[in-house]
Amino acid sequence: MSTVDNAINSIKDRLSQGIFDWDVSHGDLKSINNTLADLSPSERNDVIAGMSDAELENWAGEIHGSLGSLSADERQTLFNKLAEGLDAEQMVRMVAAFDASGNPDSIRELGAAVATHRSPEAKQAFIEAMAGRTNTGDAHFDPEPTHRNDVTDKLLADPDALAVAEVLASLEGEYFDDAWNALSDSQQASVMQAGIGQAETSSRNGNITNFDTTLAGRIVDAAASSSDPNVKADVFELASEKLAVVQGGGDNGAVPFGVGTDSRNEGARDTLANSMTTLINTDVNAIVARLEVVDHDGSALVTYVTEQLAAGREEQVGELITKVQKGDDLQGDPATRFIETDADGQYANAHNLGYLMGAVEAGVRTVTDDRVAQAEMIRDIFGGALKIAGLPGGGPAASGSRTGVDMLSDQIIDSIVEGYEEDGAKLSDVMYELGYPTDANGDPVNHPGAEAVFKSQRGHVLDEN
Repeated sequence: MSTVDNAINSIKDRLSQGIFDWDVSHGDLKSINNTLADLSPSERNDVIAGMSDAELENWAGEIHGSLGSLSADERQTLFNKLAEGLDAEQMVRMVAAFDASGNPDSIRELGAAVATHRSPEAKQAFIEAMAGRTNTGDAHFDPEPTHRNDVTDKLLADPDALAVAEVLASLEGEYFDDAWNALSDSQQASVMQAGIGQAETSSRNGNITNFDTTLAGRIVDAAASSSDPNVKADVFELASEKLAVVQGGGDNGAVPFGVGTDSRNEGARDTLANSMTTLINTDVNAIVARLEVVDHDGSALVTYVTEQLAAGREEQVGELITKVQKGDDLQGDPATRFIETDADGQYANAHNLGYLMGAVEAGVRTVTDDRVAQAEMIRDIFGGALKIAGLPGGGPAASGSRTGVDMLSDQIIDSIVEGYEEDGAKLSDVMYELGYPTDANGDPVNHPGAEAVFKSQRGHVLDEN
């Protein structure tokens, strides 16, 4: 009899129950762990393949049994050994076994084991094999007390999506791209929802929603390693959608207003927003251009900018403006870039700048309607743009060769902003004056085609937000 056959028979014997052996003990389960540990990775795969679905389900149930369950550490040791050897098909059979036995926490644990113990190719195969399970209607589950949200009544996540999220967050570059693209739109949404750790607790004193966006942040960080701007923008858009959920406080509402000022969720908002900042700064212009296609109304960018402004990160918003005006390398001339056309004859840079400036103005309006607070926010945004452009606060070089954001100075910004504070100027006029590129003389770039595109995009985003 082969080593694999002996192992299968030993496991079945340990799981058998009868009149004189009426329950599977902790010792039986530890013996199974030892049996599998003594096998090679490929032999472990053959053992699981040689067991029926019913036998696997029985084993999964006993691992969490009332009289002889494995501890969390013992479970993880077992799952690590399984992850080292099982191919995608057999790993999904194990996932199904824990699902059928009513133990969703172990589905996440299996995913974490795959994430830490398999090759990128194996991780990708696991995600592809699991894709169809991520949005099958299991919108939430009740986690065990050992779960990080140990006081929750339910976690709003599909457990299969949670396992996929663990593995997806461990991938980089093309492996991430391929795994992400293997998921449908609804599957991607389910995975990202799992990543925000939305935990609902009910009591006689009311309902409480908490979030842990660590896993979602890791997925966004992984996307930053991609070289595909389409993937980056798609991840950014979906992350923004989930950031809006956190801002709104989940099903129980936000405190005290709708841009995420509930102190219980501040850390969760910061974690996700900071990862989004890293992501968008890997390729600002390409990501903004793609967002305009997949999210024409600008809601994703508005949500992100609103969070940045509400959290006091105006300088990072200013950095986006500078990079769209000058290019990601900060070497371009804003006026020249503004009127450039792409291969299709479109004013792509004017298009992107209008889209971004609409989102920035919408963000300012969302955070506060107090003119003094808005003025200070605008001052900090464009002060940040000035800083990123690499210019001293005193202003542009005297050569007169600078344009756009490079023509700004602290004095110019202060003069325009003070006019808004004191003279009743319109917010839209102030934002236009500061965000629209100027020529070397400090005058607005005179190009009807590019200007029309800028105004159209900016106006559309403002109308929709």
